[in-house]
Amino acid sequence: MAQKSTADGSAGSRPLWPEPWAIDVATQADRISHRVRAAVAAGGEDAVRAAYREAIESHLTAARQAARSRGRALKRGPADRWRGTSIELAYRHLHEAKVFLTELVPEDELDELVPEVQAKIAYCLPPDDVRRLRLGEFATRADQGSGRKRAAISQAMQIIYSATDQMHARIRSFRNLVLSATALIAVFGTALIVVVYVKPELLPMCFYPSAELPGSPAGAICPSGAATPTANDIIIIVGIGTVGGVLASLFAIRKVRGTSTPYNIPVALAVFKVPVGALFAVAGVLLMGGGFLPGVGGLDSQRQILAYALVFGFAQLLATRLIDARGISLLNELPGGETPAPRSLFGPSASTEGPAQHLLSKVPEVVTDQVRSAILGPPLVNFDGWVSVAVLHDGALVAVGEDRRVALVRGRSYSVLVTVGPSQVAELAERLVVTGGVDRPAVEFSAEIDSDQPALRREPEPVRVSSRSAGSASFDVSVDDPVNLWIRVAQGRRTLQSISLLIVPA
Repeated sequence: MAQKSTADGSAGSRPLWPEPWAIDVATQADRISHRVRAAVAAGGEDAVRAAYREAIESHLTAARQAARSRGRALKRGPADRWRGTSIELAYRHLHEAKVFLTELVPEDELDELVPEVQAKIAYCLPPDDVRRLRLGEFATRADQGSGRKRAAISQAMQIIYSATDQMHARIRSFRNLVLSATALIAVFGTALIVVVYVKPELLPMCFYPSAELPGSPAGAICPSGAATPTANDIIIIVGIGTVGGVLASLFAIRKVRGTSTPYNIPVALAVFKVPVGALFAVAGVLLMGGGFLPGVGGLDSQRQILAYALVFGFAQLLATRLIDARGISLLNELPGGETPAPRSLFGPSASTEGPAQHLLSKVPEVVTDQVRSAILGPPLVNFDGWVSVAVLHDGALVAVGEDRRVALVRGRSYSVLVTVGPSQVAELAERLVVTGGVDRPAVEFSAEIDSDQPALRREPEPVRVSSRSAGSASFDVSVDDPVNLWIRVAQGRRTLQSISLLIVPA
């Protein structure tokens, strides 16, 4: 049987909005109603107390109606969620009812309100505010009249709830701003994906580790694994960046214990990082391709491109940290927030951060360093020397032309000798200088050969070099057709020098 509307004006059979705040409002409204009936039964009721009781019931009725569904809607609409109409209406009426309740509660219960009100008002007023000082007198002096005490507590509660309502409005505005930015970035990213998917040459994400001009298919390395820009490149980079953004969201919310406010800022901040991660991945790959990141050489494999896209998607955590801090500070500014009041309000206090919290706060930096180390290897070792390349046949040196063209006899076996050392030992040589790293007596390099002909590609060989002696690696090659060779020298996983050769049959 359907429930009828009650005398207090509640919505009867209309259900509550299926949200925690509506349950909280309904529970608090019932508790206030019971306290009003108890106060009237204990102290009687005259015309003034009857007026206060009617005001409380009126506010409670409005609060209950705002917490319940309207019409056939079982959930609040987008406009209500965006503006917070039902939430603001319910809590503001609830707050007014609590303020009027101070006029009805007995004297002993009024005394118990003083410490709680003092603690909350510390968040709203400066230490030297006369209203805050006046309220403190009631906790230390016994000669304060009941009427003056009620007036002071009522005024203090009005200040507290007014500040709380304003903070809720600021939190809602901040949440809406974050969600708006998320939507705009998502729309922009989707438009970019569509345009580049249709015309991938407009935003090439390929790398050219060889010395050839961009556009040559021989030396191109793309995110999709193809030798030329394809429509899948942008999809892959955005997808990997999104994964990095999700990982950043997991680390960003590690300090957030949740919130009792109806506006879930932590979720909005976590969602915000997902499209930002995709955008950072695209921007990072473009910056590396354009040579705008000093100390990072050209990428020479598909896996490196994808790994850097993941790192850039995660690294946006550093850029969005200020936004996270602002959101958390808004939550903590509420009376009863997670952080203590400023030191100027309560005097000096010791830090509450324990060893576990301290270690946990270092997780993003540690993870970033670990990801960087896994991709790039250990820190670079300083070096100042040369990379020399010589082509040999039976120990005899083969001439290399000024255009780095080498003529080799078909079917004959040759050796490509790569030497890294403090001085130049062959006619074909390039400087290799590493600065800003660490100093070591010996340096571990690796040398490899890449080619547009897969059969001529050679795996990296270790090259150990000291300040006084050189190290070398030898690779056997045999050619039948014109091919390009790229001799690359790396330290860790960073390619530091690349020398190209054009091999033509003699």
